[in-house]
Amino acid sequence: MADLGVTGVRAPACLRCGRVRRLRRAVPGGRVRLGCEGILAARGSIGPCTSCGKTGPRPIRDTSAACRRRQIAATRNCSTCGKPAELDPC
Repeated sequence: MADLGVTGVRAPACLRCGRVRRLRRAVPGGRVRLGCEGILAARGSIGPCTSCGKTGPRPIRDTSAACRRRQIAATRNCSTCGKPAELDPC
């Protein structure tokens, strides 16, 4: 459609990796390319995040990567200033 001059159109991307490739398999929340299909099948970890409810890959404890980083940040402190931080901000 973009080749025909339609604006605001983009090619669909893989749910797991975001690459624009041929999407072969429908999974909860979208579609994935062939390489990601195998990875998700091996992990068996796609569905809603237990923290935010967003559907996508859940690599650790049924939690999305972004929510897991926030959980880790809440338990860590900066080695210099002592403030809670995902990575040492100082």
